[in-house]
Amino acid sequence: MDGKTHLAAGIITGVGVVYLENKLGFEISPSNLLFIVGCAAGSLLPDIDIDNSMLGRFIPGWLFWEHRTVTHSIFFMVVLGLIGLLFKMDIGLIIGLVVGAATHLILDGITPMGLPYLLFPFVVKKTYRKEP
Repeated sequence: MDGKTHLAAGIITGVGVVYLENKLGFEISPSNLLFIVGCAAGSLLPDIDIDNSMLGRFIPGWLFWEHRTVTHSIFFMVVLGLIGLLFKMDIGLIIGLVVGAATHLILDGITPMGLPYLLFPFVVKKTYRKEP
């Protein structure tokens, strides 16, 4: 999938969660906008391993990983959350980054290529057979 699709899904997810939060009376963050921004950024982060992706072109040095490996794993989502906690980011932003990354993985998971490194460092290769 392309960056625009992932970004749209991240923003829609963020807005949807904030809408539901307001309807149900829960509070994710003092600033719901930070949650939505986190979802948008998180939805693009797994593709930083592609040099011409929306974020990859601005972040040099990520090209030593193959696409859909480390950055397309649950491990990466945990690392995102831990980095956010380490730098004492707003909790809404941290949750948004993780939710956005999860949205990205869900969308990539339904493609024929799938997510062979979802459980990184373990590889789960699934072969899709073409119909005759």
